[in-house]
Amino acid sequence: MSLHEKTDSDSWSEFEIPPKTIENWNQIVNLLAKVFNVPSALIMRVHPQTIEVFITSKTKGNPFEKGEESDLHGHYCTEVVRSQKTLLVPNALKDPAWSQNLDTEIGMVSYLGMPLNWSNGEIFGTICVQDVKENHYSELLMELLGQFKEMVENQLSLIMQNEELSKARKKIDDYQQILPKCSYCKSVRLVDDTWVSIDDYLKKNRSTDVSHGICPDCWKIHFPDYIE
Repeated sequence: MSLHEKTDSDSWSEFEIPPKTIENWNQIVNLLAKVFNVPSALIMRVHPQTIEVFITSKTKGNPFEKGEESDLHGHYCTEVVRSQKTLLVPNALKDPAWSQNLDTEIGMVSYLGMPLNWSNGEIFGTICVQDVKENHYSELLMELLGQFKEMVENQLSLIMQNEELSKARKKIDDYQQILPKCSYCKSVRLVDDTWVSIDDYLKKNRSTDVSHGICPDCWKIHFPDYIE
């Protein structure tokens, strides 16, 4: 399946991330940039036609601005999303496959990135670090980035669970607003499956006293002789 097909079918591609989660992700990328000693640590988000700088570290020399969007093609992160694998490029200028990468135009010649996905397998984007100099990144640093990837994906999973729970609660609330009524005796069914008269239901649940009268239509049907 192509990247375009995946993102086009991604029903979560535009879901709003909660502010507290964004705050936490800001702390993550700032810590990554500090520990990796690089100018740029990012969480990128993929949309159907573009890729966005969703979170960017507040570090000296970081050329990426939060909210920047560009075409999907020609980026390290696009390959990460497409392949769903870790990508390590120690020096793009020495690698014919990456020497024309768009990020090299702003001086980012080394890259390490991993894919980020929702818990149902749909694409979110990437978590990555970039450097202006050749950088092979140690196994320990790669393992550390993997731990942060897992942390972010766990948060995405929690967001999805909370959203599904909210939808389920709404369905329950909507269902509870429906009042089942017997087609014959006109009694209504309560949540405990007991049946009571509509009068008793209104008195109990609406704190409303019930009076009785005859509507004009029923008067015509039942008392036609008394119509003036």
